[in-house]
This record gives sequence, structure tokens and C-alpha cells, in this order.
Amino acid sequence: MFCATAALASDRIPGPVLAKVVSCHDGDTCTVQAEPWPGDLKIVEVRIDGINAAELKGPCPQAAEQAQVHLAKLVVGTTVVLTDVQPDKYGRRSHAFPVRAKVATQDGRDVAAL
Repeated sequence: MFCATAALASDRIPGPVLAKVVSCHDGDTCTVQAEPWPGDLKIVEVRIDGINAAELKGPCPQAAEQAQVHLAKLVVGTTVVLTDVQPDKYGRRSHAFPVRAKVATQDGRDVAAL
């Protein structure tokens, strides 16, 4: 209980948190089904630390779509490990405004480096 209380107090979850990747919205944000504490299943958007992909509605939609397809092929349907989970850069948390986290495959490979 102390770890959960400390995480809530700092608004950060150090992890590791196992999460199943449901979908990828673009080249740096995925929806995951995570269980940060036993019995506490959450569906949340995760912005992946270390990736800054073009936005689908931005000036380079083709590059954005390629990044989205690449990320989806790597992680959709797999279980990943989230660490250093924090509110997004604007400090908001909800389904519409993602958290950010370091994301690794279950064998320890950094998704941002793939």
C-alpha cells in the first residue's frame, strides 16, 4: 500500500506496469489496457517517451501514416511494459489526453528504439 500511496502523491507510477496494446492512434500514441494495481484495470492512451512522430492531421500526413503503421505492426496485440508513467506534457489525464511513459517489449527492448 505504501508504494501506491507514494505514486498517487507524486502523480507518477514508476512501474513496471504490464499493458496490452489495443490500438495505435499515430506513430507515438497507443491505447493500452493496463493494470497499475491488482484489480484496477484501466484503458488509457499512452504517449511513448522517446518518439516524436508526425501528426496525422499535420503537414506531413504520409509520414505520419507510415509511422502509425510501423508502430502498430510492432506492438498492437502484444503485452508491453510501462515505466515512469506520468501525466502528459500538459499535466492532463483522461482518455482524451494521454499519459506518457517509457514503453518496452516484454523481453526488455525499448519500443522507441525499434
